[in-house]
Amino acid sequence: WRRYFGHPDLTAFVERFGERIDAAGLGVMPIADIGQPRGGPITGHVSHEIGLDVDIWLRLDLPRLDPDARNELTAVSLVSPATGEVDPELWTPAHAEAIRLAAIDDRVARIFVNPAIKRALCAMEWEDPSWLRYVVPWQGHDAHMHVRLHCPDDDFRCENQGAPPEGTGCAALMENGDSDPERGDMYGRGATPRPPGVLPRQCVNVYSLPAAQ
Repeated sequence: WRRYFGHPDLTAFVERFGERIDAAGLGVMPIADIGQPRGGPITGHVSHEIGLDVDIWLRLDLPRLDPDARNELTAVSLVSPATGEVDPELWTPAHAEAIRLAAIDDRVARIFVNPAIKRALCAMEWEDPSWLRYVVPWQGHDAHMHVRLHCPDDDFRCENQGAPPEGTGCAALMENGDSDPERGDMYGRGATPRPPGVLPRQCVNVYSLPAAQ
């Protein structure tokens, strides 16, 4: 699947993140879905449409792989189905540090992870926990983190989401269980599906262009 296209800001973030992971000696993290060549709706996602979202698998047990081997990879959930919390046999401080290294990037608007993963992060001691504000508990996301960037500075048509609530979000998560503090529901479970969006005129123009050779 051709799902590895993103805005230059996103590709630059992925490169910076990879350098930070390497410098920290954490290993290799597979980059999963980004976006389609021309953007737009993508199956299996309700975002990833404008080149500012990337899924990063939470696997640190892999060597560098060739393309064929990467295509055979499977995701590994870090959340135990028996307890609904992170699996102590799989979750490590290295996973937490990898999420922190992504969250401290100044282009990152928010990072979606499973509520169990956010709880595990909240339970840890951090010298500066302010980055936890940008880690948002969300349905699924038990095998990867979904990183979303701010709009590019020079794109006046792109509208940023509102900033996450002040604070780390830990108290709200512990008080509300699996509720998402941004939405107030059970992080999307049972919610009415959103109707299909209407593509902006600019997108229609892009889709009408002949395919690149």
